[in-house]
Amino acid sequence: MMTNELRLQAETALLNACQKLESYFKKPFPLPTLFFDVKGTKGGYAKYSTWSIHINPILFTENVKETLEVTIPHEVAHLGDKFHYNGWGHGRTWKSIMSRVMGLAPNRCHSMDVDNARAKRVKRFIYMCPCCAEELGLTIGKHEKVQKGIKIWHGVGRCKWKRMSLEFTGRIETLGD
Repeated sequence: MMTNELRLQAETALLNACQKLESYFKKPFPLPTLFFDVKGTKGGYAKYSTWSIHINPILFTENVKETLEVTIPHEVAHLGDKFHYNGWGHGRTWKSIMSRVMGLAPNRCHSMDVDNARAKRVKRFIYMCPCCAEELGLTIGKHEKVQKGIKIWHGVGRCKWKRMSLEFTGRIETLGD
């Protein structure tokens, strides 16, 4: 559970990483906004358009040390790369910032256990092509659009071009645990 203490620790880690950039480049660095809204298995991401860093709250609460010491500086390095070099991704300049400024290995991915962050159950609504009987699983959102008449899915594979609408089989499959 995200506590105020964890939020404060994350804000402090963010401030420290930004101060490292300011000290290294000897110019002010705009402080990004911090959000705890990432779902799934990503530890976090940086968003250039809103100058923000987004952290996975489940992975954070289960891996406080790694999030504070690696994930947050990793994402700040992305913003630093954009700010100082107009770079993006995990390229040469980002790697340089990670190693020279943050003092961290420029690893692209985290090594946190993601079992509790992973989506546990996913429903697929099974549709069939009336031409070839090939089946396709649609998510609940797509299924609802078909049922409301908002969207029509056409055949799959080679039947796609025949413009025959898929038909709901009435079957629902649950994937995952």
